[in-house]
Amino acid sequence: MSRQTTVLIGLGCALALYALVISPINYRLDNLSSVQSQVLRRLAQNASPTLGQHASPKVSEYTPKEPIRMRVDHSRLGMPPETVMTFGGEPSSELVKKCQAPAAAFERCMQQRVKQNNDNYLNFHARRYTINFASLCKRLPWEWTDSGAAAAPRRVLELGAGSVFTSCFAEVTGSAVTFAVWGDYKHDLREPFDDIASAQYDLVICQEVIEHIADPNTRALQGDDDAATFKAKGIMSLLKESRRVLKPGSMIMMTTPNVASHQQLLYVLAGIHPFSNPHHVREMSRGDAYKYLTDAGFGDIKSEFVNTWRPTGPQSNEVLIEQQMQALARSLADLLANQPLETIGVDMGRLPPNLDLAQVPRHDNAFYYATVQA
Repeated sequence: MSRQTTVLIGLGCALALYALVISPINYRLDNLSSVQSQVLRRLAQNASPTLGQHASPKVSEYTPKEPIRMRVDHSRLGMPPETVMTFGGEPSSELVKKCQAPAAAFERCMQQRVKQNNDNYLNFHARRYTINFASLCKRLPWEWTDSGAAAAPRRVLELGAGSVFTSCFAEVTGSAVTFAVWGDYKHDLREPFDDIASAQYDLVICQEVIEHIADPNTRALQGDDDAATFKAKGIMSLLKESRRVLKPGSMIMMTTPNVASHQQLLYVLAGIHPFSNPHHVREMSRGDAYKYLTDAGFGDIKSEFVNTWRPTGPQSNEVLIEQQMQALARSLADLLANQPLETIGVDMGRLPPNLDLAQVPRHDNAFYYATVQA
């Protein structure tokens, strides 16, 4: 074989390698940022001499001519994270103003209980209770006296077990508000609230409970033979019964960990189960909670996302961490969005065609408020 023939064969192999390997990689990098493009192109260039040795002759089959992609927007790119994210509307300024006295009274009550009780559980949860009440108070269309007490009779039902939260709530709101607890290790929250008549309560509190609700144990309650599959039937029973016992125009408050938080994202990256507590049955995203509440017949759903579990610390540290986590989430989403997703096992039906990561709350706790339509 002549030297000229050898050179021509070598050039032909190089062009084939470019067409099969380098060109598809460059095609997928078109929409990435300049920094990401430079890094990944350099990796591709460095790898190209050896890629040809291992490349499958059918590699072109895995690169569709028009791959399905997801568009990623960054509406708050470079802006600091929000301390609280709300969806469905902010509380009215009038309600916020009226709530100042009861919120301050609740905080004083909680501080006093912490001093009186050497209780690790209370010490850990006191901050969350205070934040929860301040959020709830601004959503309640109640009238308050100057001292912070409720101005009219109200009935409140708490699901789960009674807590210091309920105790301070009762102390602040005064004798006009009566409280009851359903559950408390005496009633299965997945079953009908048989002892409670319909339209009896002005507020149902479901605080850090919903994530513990499994499907019913019995096949009769489960309603089918597929008892090994989670179908949220326990959750739906609890929410439908909550709606039934509420008066028209009244509200449920449901708080639960946010499965899309920065903490959960870090757990996934570390190869750890993403739930904030591995003993939870189901932690929810905002989409999950809205679907459950809507399917249960609630309307006018609002939500608020806050960091309630973190210990207090320098605000600058928290902002820096959240900015870095946001940048990481953007980079991962951009990278995935520019791949032919159907070839890497992504269920396209679960992804929105347009994803704005700035609108995905990353705070650790979620408050949901939903109303029984009159």
